[in-house]
Amino acid sequence: MKKLIVSIVLLMFLPSYAFCETRSVQQMELINWMFYYYQNPEPNKFPEKLIAFSDAGFLDEEKRQFPFLGFASRVFHDNPDKIMAWGQAIDNLPQNPKKIILLALWLSSTEESKKIFETESYKKAIEGKNYFNFETDKTPPDLDHIDRMYRGYLDIQWGRFLATGKKEFVRLVIGTLGYGDSFGASKKYSQPLSEDQKIEIIREANFKSALWSLQSNCKMHPLVKQYCSEIYETGDLSANEKKYLGMLLTQVNPEKYKTN
Repeated sequence: MKKLIVSIVLLMFLPSYAFCETRSVQQMELINWMFYYYQNPEPNKFPEKLIAFSDAGFLDEEKRQFPFLGFASRVFHDNPDKIMAWGQAIDNLPQNPKKIILLALWLSSTEESKKIFETESYKKAIEGKNYFNFETDKTPPDLDHIDRMYRGYLDIQWGRFLATGKKEFVRLVIGTLGYGDSFGASKKYSQPLSEDQKIEIIREANFKSALWSLQSNCKMHPLVKQYCSEIYETGDLSANEKKYLGMLLTQVNPEKYKTN
């Protein structure tokens, strides 16, 4: 089961062509390094790993980078004293990977990153349109408070968890379970006639994605299962969050939350 879950998660991150070829040992090592970074943080290896991710083609497709942006932005954020040297380390990367990494640096919103983007070459590297709809001529968004309806919300929060192992990012994902009252909207409004109906369908999709990602990560990361249990028992949860997190726990931790 764990191998199946890892394969599904890889689909969200790897470039599409990577599944047309045999994945190399190096590719899998890079993915594992990111997925379990919080267990053994190695910030001194971060610049060389960024270059390796670029060389492996993992940073070529913008639409697959939400988890990476969450992950890398947090590593940058937690190591402000290293940012200047790391910025220099990626100077010679190809344009697309360099832009992705610099967007993560911009999202870290540290004083050091702000200084880097005072340099014209770095500022130009992230200018213009991007898949993520980030307005890079403005202040970076606070990733704790971005709209839960934002398409990359869940992946960004999971990326931040992978970088830190912190409970707060799991709690942000659990917040999306509040959309549980929209469950069934896609059937109810199979041909949506209003903007409100379309929003309900999106809310349902986000709810399902949150539930799936929590279940998957509980199986991959015992720490996530521990956090879900702690948040369920002691957290300040809405009725929907409590209801659906409880249902989830009966699936991932039946020994403790066995239904009658």
